[in-house]
Amino acid sequence: MLVGADGVGGTVARQMGIYESLEDYPLVHGLNLYISEGDWRSCRLFKEKVPLIGLGYENMQGYAFAYPFRTGVQLGVFAQRREGLEAHFSSWRQRLWERGYIPSGGGEVAKRYFAPAGVGLLLEKNYEKRTLLVGDAGGFCIGTTAHGIQPAFLSSEVAVEIILKGLEEGNLDEWIPTYSKTWNLRFGEYIKGSIELQSNLSFLLKMIFKDERICARYAQGFLFGKKVI
Repeated sequence: MLVGADGVGGTVARQMGIYESLEDYPLVHGLNLYISEGDWRSCRLFKEKVPLIGLGYENMQGYAFAYPFRTGVQLGVFAQRREGLEAHFSSWRQRLWERGYIPSGGGEVAKRYFAPAGVGLLLEKNYEKRTLLVGDAGGFCIGTTAHGIQPAFLSSEVAVEIILKGLEEGNLDEWIPTYSKTWNLRFGEYIKGSIELQSNLSFLLKMIFKDERICARYAQGFLFGKKVI
């Protein structure tokens, strides 16, 4: 049994052949940089171990992020449009550096990234024999927010549940085809919550940054798909 968590261009997804063409699918675009050399352990992002997310950063339809890891720190931007990504990324990186969240840069170059958005609902199937796709490879980025972290976690959870049931009953081949349907049922509320968030985000963006309670509520909608209104 294989669970493929790599990206749309990764080995598992390519071998399954479901992404031979992305022309018919909406995409989200991103730039990200992983810093694992130099004095990164002394920066605020690693010391405080609190992820940073900028919803609608510089009015783009997407978000900026910075995450601490055990072996380095990562920053980047994701958006519905690829135009202007470099400028948004440079601005975000400069802002983080000025506040001490990341170390001063060397010659690192951000990697361009893209992922199919909402394709988990459009694909005929995101499984093949004894292989299940989760995360970006499974098309689980949400098109309304360009966000895919929580959907990746939850799609992994669905995959594990199905595999365990199949192993317990001794009929794994019969359980695997239920993966797509189970995911669609499980994610209905999440997708609805994300759409509500996006439709109200522009109007409430200033309030999110000024009011801690409103910020916390919309963070729940962004990360976990909970109702925000």
